Amino acid sequence: MRSLGLPCSTAVRANGFVFISATPPVDMVTGEMVRGDIEVQTEASLKALKHCLEAAGTPLDKVVMVRIYAVNSGFYTAINRVYAKYFATNPPARSSCRWRLGRWSSISRLSVAVA
Repeated sequence: MRSLGLPCSTAVRANGFVFISATPPVDMVTGEMVRGDIEVQTEASLKALKHCLEAAGTPLDKVVMVRIYAVNSGFYTAINRVYAKYFATNPPARSSCRWRLGRWSSISRLSVAVA
């Protein structure tokens, strides 16, 4: 995230939880934003989330809360298709909202996991 000029920590462990900053569709290897339709961006965002969690020592199945930010509420059907692949059983609590994300992406998410 710092390569995007954002002054924040990607993951913070505290009191038995891992807090993950908003994860836009960024390629965690190159640091470049992933371009494409909303499904491509959702996939990249979830891969970035998984990468951040694993770097903090926590697997994806420990996520307990996700907040999805999307620029268009019409995207939620496509977002749900991809989301269901990552959280097929015992999905975390989730909220979604329409949000202007700037020039970077059409989707982002904020997450909390059990450490």
